[in-house]
Amino acid sequence: MLPSNSRRDVFVIFLTLMSLAFTFAGTNPGSSDPINGDRVSYTELTAYASSRFDLSPDHTDTEITVTPLPFFYATIIQNADEEVNCPNDGSTLAKFFLCGTSDVRTISLSQSGSSYEWQKLDSNRCATSVMADCANTDSSCYDTVGVGSTYNLNSSGEFRVRIDGGQYYYFKSTLNPLDPQLIKEDIICGNPGRVEVTNVPAGYEYSLNNSAGPYQDTPYFDITTAGDYKVWVRLKNVSSTACLFPSNTVTVASLDLSASVTANDILCSGELGSIDVTVSGVPGFFTYRLLKNGVTVDTFGPDSASSYSFENVSPGTYSVRVATNKCNEVITTDVNNDPIRIGNGISPLAVSASASDSFGCGASSVDVRIETSGGTAPYRYSLDGGSSFSATYNSSTVFTVSSAGTYNILVEDANGCTKTASTDVEDLPPPVYTVSSDDATCGSSNDGRITFNVSNGYGYQMTYSINNGASYQNNNIFNGLAPGTYQVLIRYQQGAFSCTT
Repeated sequence: MLPSNSRRDVFVIFLTLMSLAFTFAGTNPGSSDPINGDRVSYTELTAYASSRFDLSPDHTDTEITVTPLPFFYATIIQNADEEVNCPNDGSTLAKFFLCGTSDVRTISLSQSGSSYEWQKLDSNRCATSVMADCANTDSSCYDTVGVGSTYNLNSSGEFRVRIDGGQYYYFKSTLNPLDPQLIKEDIICGNPGRVEVTNVPAGYEYSLNNSAGPYQDTPYFDITTAGDYKVWVRLKNVSSTACLFPSNTVTVASLDLSASVTANDILCSGELGSIDVTVSGVPGFFTYRLLKNGVTVDTFGPDSASSYSFENVSPGTYSVRVATNKCNEVITTDVNNDPIRIGNGISPLAVSASASDSFGCGASSVDVRIETSGGTAPYRYSLDGGSSFSATYNSSTVFTVSSAGTYNILVEDANGCTKTASTDVEDLPPPVYTVSSDDATCGSSNDGRITFNVSNGYGYQMTYSINNGASYQNNNIFNGLAPGTYQVLIRYQQGAFSCTT
């Protein structure tokens, strides 16, 4: 223990040195004492200085620890949630508290410069400071994460910043990982929508679109007006400055069911129609009902499909009802704003074919005529079962064949309805026959005779003429003939065809 006079002298010297600390900061050890010229031995006065003073007459060193003044360690980091002093060295540590995973704080500085360096401690390389109010100052632990005059802080960790390569200022951030997620139901067919917060444990309260409240205990809100919505979340029974956690923003739409109906009329005789329904505007599941005179004749659903076709619909006037768990719509007109009607159908397609001649009577080609009615004109025909078709025609057409045979004809109308007909083009070879005559017996007696002797008549119906076809008779024998020259013919017939030979 120093004598009282020595203690007083030390105190005076201490105050003097503190007042001159900045003037002599950086003076080399061994400089003269400005008070009495005695040599003062000290280490450089810096932020964390411990000094030795050669105060005794025999120059015995006495160690004095200087406690730094608070302003010496003030931080330039602005708007921190809290500023604390590290008990190890008195340095100031700024603290920020992030409210949720979407919170971003823009950190600014009270000083400016030409260069900035923001660094974050890599927790994979180095541990964070074990003391909550102190920073890890090991430079090897930090990586540069920004070079601007401000820094957007959105994660927890230990950070530091300096301007123009000068002193580092340290700050820490902690993050509450609460991440409220908002799901929504749209307003559908006038029924209220809803927004509901998920991913939040018990003990929180909720406010719609206003961080100031009012707050409620339930995490959902009924929505009657379309628009953008956000929910603010906070712990119950906390101060007004406590963390507020905003959810994501969702858009609640006002949706109405829209349905279009197409009536597909009966196209071919003997068939039935169909009615197509397409729904849009709202989510399913959908139930489809086909009504005739207010009575359900067919139904389908509930099903997620947004379209459906009612098949095998008989003639009549219909309406369609489409329902979901929130909508119920009755449609009475089709896409053309006409009543939903299936007509009585189209008259049956009728087709006939006939050959104008036959082969065997000297013809080298034969015309076949097609007559068509009913269905929907124009028509077209095919002779190969539908692989190829002719040009279209309205009621009748003719085609030519060069060989005998049975021709099967497929006729198709404008709606794709088909009908078949066939015709035989005959090949009629002449019958095999001879003609014999018996002359008159005496002079001018009229008792001559001509006989047609048919050895193969091919089943024809035959008639006979001896006046070159001017008249025919069924009998193959002509009696009572006067002497003279006669022109003989056989007319043979099969069906509608007849030939002479």
